[in-house]
Amino acid sequence: MGSFTIHNLLVILFVFPLFAYVIGEDSEGLKEDVRHIRITNKIDPGVDLTFECKSRDDDFGKKVLHYNTYWEFQFRPNFWGTTRYYCWFAWRNEFKWFDIYDHNRDARECRHCVWTIQPDGPCMLNKAENNYDICYFWNRPDRVRSAIP
Repeated sequence: MGSFTIHNLLVILFVFPLFAYVIGEDSEGLKEDVRHIRITNKIDPGVDLTFECKSRDDDFGKKVLHYNTYWEFQFRPNFWGTTRYYCWFAWRNEFKWFDIYDHNRDARECRHCVWTIQPDGPCMLNKAENNYDICYFWNRPDRVRSAIP
């Protein structure tokens, strides 16, 4: 009979789990991995927020939100744990961008990430306090040109 080879080991350690992950997208266990993102315009009453969110694999196109309205999307983080969605935001004469989902930052706490976009930066809902007090600075402007085509 055949002997156990490195090829067999690679199939067991790499290919089989990857295959199971990909075909198991509809299984109950992996549904828990789906992330939901909600973005609400809280710039100012009467000010529309133009934005676009994308990742390496997805581009949702340009959107416009009126004040106090929201837009949502969902996704499943990749197998490697490197998923990142970034969005650029524009209003009046302002142009900002932010990583709306960064797996390193958000994987543990962010299954339903609820964001408000405010002039000073995005704030995430703190579910324990029911308040938008997890606030971040906008990403550095010198990196915008390289990140957004």
